[in-house]
Amino acid sequence: MNKLWNGDVPLVYTFWLYYFVGVIVLSLLAVVIGPVFAIVNVIWIAFMVLPIWKSANKYNGNKLFALLAKISAVVSGIGVLGIFL
Repeated sequence: MNKLWNGDVPLVYTFWLYYFVGVIVLSLLAVVIGPVFAIVNVIWIAFMVLPIWKSANKYNGNKLFALLAKISAVVSGIGVLGIFL
């Protein structure tokens, strides 16, 4: 978790595995098991904003991918703020 938080996990894993797959799994668990996982899902999305941003800053590949990941992180963060407000 420390490597993820510090942006030391490569962007492809941070975004697609930890964020995207994580959100899908938590959403499915919320539907199947109950609303507790919906709350965990929102918390996970909020948590992942900074790891995505930090990992994108360290990304050495196509800068468009880093920019799109940052945009996605900001939009997700705004979505979480909208849920709480």
